[in-house]
Amino acid sequence: MQLKSLKSGIAMAVVGIAALGVGFFIGQKKTASKNSDETEVTYAIVQGEKIKGKDVFDKIKNELEALEESKYRVKRRAVEEWIRIHYSSSTGANNGASNNRASNEDWKKLEITPSELEAFLKIRNLDAKKLPSKELENILNNMKFQKMKEGKKKVEDMAMADLKIQWKIPLPPMRVIEMEKSSVEPLGERLAPIDITLVGNFFCPTCLEADKKLNELKSKYKDKLQITYRFSFNEKSESMLHLTAEAAMCASLQNQFWAFYSQAIHSPPISMKAVSAIADKMTLNHKDFDECLSSHKTKMAVEKDLQYTKKMKLEEVPIFVINGLVINAQGPIDVFTRAIDSLL
Repeated sequence: MQLKSLKSGIAMAVVGIAALGVGFFIGQKKTASKNSDETEVTYAIVQGEKIKGKDVFDKIKNELEALEESKYRVKRRAVEEWIRIHYSSSTGANNGASNNRASNEDWKKLEITPSELEAFLKIRNLDAKKLPSKELENILNNMKFQKMKEGKKKVEDMAMADLKIQWKIPLPPMRVIEMEKSSVEPLGERLAPIDITLVGNFFCPTCLEADKKLNELKSKYKDKLQITYRFSFNEKSESMLHLTAEAAMCASLQNQFWAFYSQAIHSPPISMKAVSAIADKMTLNHKDFDECLSSHKTKMAVEKDLQYTKKMKLEEVPIFVINGLVINAQGPIDVFTRAIDSLL
């Protein structure tokens, strides 16, 4: 029985490695083959002229990649739901209607601390003293309900982790690109075997979630990772988004990009005053930092990032690029760990 289990484990490991590819060669070949199947397919005929897959593939490549990733997430959610139903005692799932009704009222009993409310309002540039009492009550109720959902999810996630699930759903095809050196100082070991580039910005709605995943990966793999950053957005150079990116690059000139990033990603600065407030909390040479900002010294570095990420089609942020593999950062954490494990 043990021998059979061992053989099965080896077989699955081989399948997993083949799916990703050693040095990405197999992965590249698989993706290229899949695409080439479509290149000569006729999609339409207009006045006798054939429009083939190769004529439009570049225009739909991103959407097709997103579709493959969505298919993976749909399968994963279905499996998770099956596990919750069939292992309800282990996962804490409760199907009793009366208990569900009771739990739906639990959020009203939760407490929102003054510091939690202050942080929530600060991000949205709201002043509690200027809000109508009814609006403030609605905000507090929404925060309580969200807190209940997050607490419930945390309990379920911990229970699911205790089950030690081994995911075997085939990973979606992954595009492979050649990364150029970033202007941001790397975080982690210089000779680490795994290079992760996080592509995003401080204002995208799901970039904070990507940061949480990045921290999970840092905790799991420690000195095996080297991490850097690339900006990607579609805003004018005078926009706050662009100016904040310039400020982060100014901090990077003093090897403090990640200190700036850790604050800006949690509380995106909506004014230059807010940018200065972040800088005030850091051990910067403030004179050099202010001169860098006022002279737009890092504007070209930001523009270089934007040109590069556009050229590489890294615009649907957040994105992780792991040793050249392009992975949607909104995907489940196991997609990243399986990719990294295969590379190690």
